[in-house]
Amino acid sequence: MKRITFIFICVILSCSVSFGQLKKSRIGSNSKQYVSLSGGANKPLMDIHTDFEPSCSFSYTYYFLPKLGLRGALEYNWFTGQSPVGHPNYYAHIVELSAQVVFNYYVYTGSRRENNSVSFIPERAYIFGGIGALCYLREQVNYAPAFTASFPIGTGLQFPIRDNWAWGIDFTWHFTIADDIDNYPVQKSFTDGYPTLMLTFTYKIPDQKRSGTGYGYKSSKKGLKCDPRKGCEFTFD
Repeated sequence: MKRITFIFICVILSCSVSFGQLKKSRIGSNSKQYVSLSGGANKPLMDIHTDFEPSCSFSYTYYFLPKLGLRGALEYNWFTGQSPVGHPNYYAHIVELSAQVVFNYYVYTGSRRENNSVSFIPERAYIFGGIGALCYLREQVNYAPAFTASFPIGTGLQFPIRDNWAWGIDFTWHFTIADDIDNYPVQKSFTDGYPTLMLTFTYKIPDQKRSGTGYGYKSSKKGLKCDPRKGCEFTFD
């Protein structure tokens, strides 16, 4: 009787451990909608000496394919600088609204534990580029608004936090077609532009429970449904 009881307990424990390992091995979120808040710094490249100043942005990305998406971004930058002798120092507010194409040239497809709080393996690496409208308000001209076209181009990394959260780093170079953003137009071989370095925090909006095929859908050979909001049993650790 003792032997039977011992064997029964061992079987129960083995099944529990195996089931627990199976449940903890997920392929993570497969959301197609990303909402991001970013904060960092800018350093304009202009005809005057400029300082490092704060930047922030809000963006929404929709992925049509696992590696290809479209992002809309609204970004604010504060600029300061030291103008040449005889000119007042430079202060300006910069607002940019842009549409960008995002390409994930690396996507981590391996399994990871759902309860990991931090991962040193990026879940994706990407490049992006697009076109936008830039509004700049300069203090020297009583904040009279001026507009120009902008072309943000950059790259970034994203690291997972839980299933639907991530943090990352974005580096962007903002090209423009204007040479008077610094209120000191000088005929040179390049126009005014500025780089930004941002720390990003992203929420991946969970997809609805569904079954079927194609991107954003999960199915199994056994016909079992899979809830993308909770993850999918993938493999044993």
